[in-house]
This record gives sequence, structure tokens and C-alpha cells, in this order.
Amino acid sequence: MEEQQIQGDTFMPSVILPASAEAAALWFDDVKLASKWSWKDGPNVVLGIDGGATKTSCVAVAIHPSASENVYASDCDTMDRWTLDARGFEDGTLSQNLLVLGRGTSGSANHNSVGVAVARRSLEEAMASALQQAQLPRAAVRGICMGIAGVEPSAENEIIKSWVRSIFPGCIPVWVYNDAIVALSSGTNGKLYGCVLIVGTGTIAFGVNQSGAMAHASGWGPALGDKGSGHSIGTDALTAVARSLDGRGPPTSLTAAIMGHLRVSTAQELITWAYEDSSWARIAALVPLVKASAESGDAEALRIIDEAAAELLLSVRVTAEKLNLARGGSGKDAFQAGAYDGEDGAELSTGDGERSPHTAKGRTFPLVLVGGVLKEGIILERFLGRLQKEIPSAKAVKPIVDPAVGAAMLAMTNIQASGTMLIGPA
Repeated sequence: MEEQQIQGDTFMPSVILPASAEAAALWFDDVKLASKWSWKDGPNVVLGIDGGATKTSCVAVAIHPSASENVYASDCDTMDRWTLDARGFEDGTLSQNLLVLGRGTSGSANHNSVGVAVARRSLEEAMASALQQAQLPRAAVRGICMGIAGVEPSAENEIIKSWVRSIFPGCIPVWVYNDAIVALSSGTNGKLYGCVLIVGTGTIAFGVNQSGAMAHASGWGPALGDKGSGHSIGTDALTAVARSLDGRGPPTSLTAAIMGHLRVSTAQELITWAYEDSSWARIAALVPLVKASAESGDAEALRIIDEAAAELLLSVRVTAEKLNLARGGSGKDAFQAGAYDGEDGAELSTGDGERSPHTAKGRTFPLVLVGGVLKEGIILERFLGRLQKEIPSAKAVKPIVDPAVGAAMLAMTNIQASGTMLIGPA
């Protein structure tokens, strides 16, 4: 088999893991758990994974297979094919009352940041931890949906799928998406339609239309821009402080706020802090100080916040226009009447307390807002104010569940849509 190179490391899809004592230790009690479990009696689960740049989370969510028949799958051995019964679905829509049996967390799964070996270890550790908490063996897993930062649709996805399948017995369905896709699912009850705007240390706008076409804007990382992100806001604040200290810019309360927070008293100490550590997160951690200064009326902080809100809206608008979502329901990819029930996350209000206006039911698209920068406060208010005026067909909503649960919901939606699920040897 030809080796495939990713970021200088090698993925070998044919390798059967655990391939080392370290990997084997993650599944130390799998045999014991399997001896107490029956694939017919369950419980059976799907795994939902949110693999971010900082943390990887996995949940084991209970599912309810109903009937089976013996079939042959071209890419697997002989399997039992099961359908899902109606539990967990209401009128074709996933219930929000999902039963999470176990959770696991680990480090970064972004191979662009930490390399393939560390990313793989993080993913396997999170899966093992979730099943350990659920007290279930690997054989209980009926499907896996992964949202991983830095992953784009490519042959790389098939490599990751092959690697994941090598960990589990039988041949289970595995879906690998960019983490933005599972973030969208977390606010749309498992449906892949609409847009998501993620604003944390970095930022990305991502969308899907009814035809299944996908588009995004931003997501380039700090070195290439990502204006509106936490890192960008923090960098702009530091720049404002430097300009003020020089006399090249106006006085700003950001100077005292940031230097006090960092416990530095001179320009040289600020320079030393800025360059002694290249971590993106430490710059983004300044965002609360910028918010506080803006809410106190500081002109420079308000300018930074307004520019960030404008850039974030631009990313959403570009993404929506690529997918023909931003026309108030006029395009072929807009919601049909009754196709969208509005039962996503809670709709957000604009800064003046008014709901974001939108066209009649069936003519809006959900915009799921994810990430710490947009949780609350002046940045969210300024963004929603602009959204109301410029993209009235967008309905801003909060996530219903965390992204890992959103990934599990997406797995269940995929299974329900296909009507079948491959699960374990006959």
C-alpha cells in the first residue's frame, strides 16, 4: 500500500491499532467490558468527537437499533445491517433529550498544529475515555462522527476513517468533517443547513445549502489574517497600546488595563511579554479587557470592537452569498415553506433587545454562533446589530448542545437518512 504523507508524518491505513504498549493501555479493560456486554442487548452507542486546536472532546450517546438483516458490504466483511427505531427522532428530527453515557477529553487533534502522531493519540484517548466512563467495550460502537480542526474534504478523510476503523471491531460507519460542520450541527438539531460562525482564538464562517454544497470564509489562521478573531482583537489592542505609548495614537484606557493585567510597567517589559511566547491563545486572552474598555466608552476599544464585528459579518455574508442563502428565501437553495421549523437553538436578540427580524417562516437560514468571543457582551451586540441591517434573512441562534454532542447528532441523522447502519460481525 502506498504511504500517504500529511504534515511530514505518515498515516498507514492498514495498521491495526493498538500498535504500541501506550495505545494498548488505553483499552486495558476492553476485554473485561466486552465479556459483560451483549451486542443484541446493548446498550449501543455512537461516538461524537469535537477535535479542536486546544482540546478534544468525545461523547458516547445511546442509540436504539430495532431490526437486522444479514447483508454483505463491499468494503467490509459480512455484517448485520440494522435500522434505527423511532426513539430519538420526532417527525424525522432528533430529540434534544439524548442520553450521553460517557464523556472523554484529551489534547489537541489539529494535526496542522501538533502533528499527526499527537493528533491521533488525542483522538484515541478521548474515545477510550468516553467508553471507559460509559463502561462499554469498543464493540458497542455503531458509528463515529468526528469534527476535527484543520481537516478539509480530501483523501486525508479516507485515511483517517481507515485508521479509526482499525481501532474498532467489525466495520462501522465513520464520518470525518471539519470541526465547523459539527459546530453547525450543534445549533440545528443535527441538520446540515445554514451557516455557523466560530469566533474563539481564531475564526471561520462555514455554510451548507440544500444541495449539500459547502463554502467558507476566513479560517486562515493568525498569520494570514482572520480579522475579528480573538487573536486579531488582542493584537489590535496591543497595537493601540503601542501607538499610544509612542504618541502615534490617541490615549486609551487599554494601556492601563492591559499593562496592569500583564503586570508590566514599561514599554520594554511589554515588548518582552509579547515576544517571549508565540502562543496564539495568550493574545486572545486579552479580549475581555478590550470588551470592558469598550463598554466603558473608550474610543480605541470601541473602534477595535466595531471593526471586528464588521469583519465577522463580512465572513458570514460572503459565505451565505456563495451558497445563495442571503436572499431572504428567493433562491433555489432557500428554505421551502415548512422545511425549516425554527426549532434550532434559542434565537438571539440584537443589542437593543429586539429580535433579529427575518422573513416569514420557511424563508430564513440559521446562523449558529459559537465560541467564547461571541458568548455575550458588546462584541455580540455590535455584530447582531449589523446582522439585522445587512442580512435580515439570517436567524442568529445559540448552540443547543456542545459540538461533540452535535457530532453524535449528526451521526444519528446520517444513519436515519440512509435507513441503515453497519454494525459488527455477523
